[in-house]
Amino acid sequence: MIIVNGYIKVKGKTGGGLDPVTGYPTTPTATWGDPIQCQYVPSAQNLQAEADNEPVTLRRYAIFLEGYQSCEVYVDEQIALFDGCNHIIGEFSVRSVTPLLAVDETRLDV
Repeated sequence: MIIVNGYIKVKGKTGGGLDPVTGYPTTPTATWGDPIQCQYVPSAQNLQAEADNEPVTLRRYAIFLEGYQSCEVYVDEQIALFDGCNHIIGEFSVRSVTPLLAVDETRLDV
């Protein structure tokens, strides 16, 4: 059983590929899926990180979903994480998916 403190939305991509007339690549259309309730906890934070000689804050989260989810569902997907007040925490790529069979949950590391 998870203690719900937010939700995620999975980014779906449709279209894309090559234009049959010109042969140039076409841009896929991105849409966000339905909200999925979750429990998230920070797993790492780096306040001294730099990108392009500018300070940035790097955060990683462990996200727990109710029920067993197939690992193929979320691997290499992009998700948006929201808190309980509908404020976006960030958009992340899923780094790993771990089924927790003993407690009937799934852990996503972003």
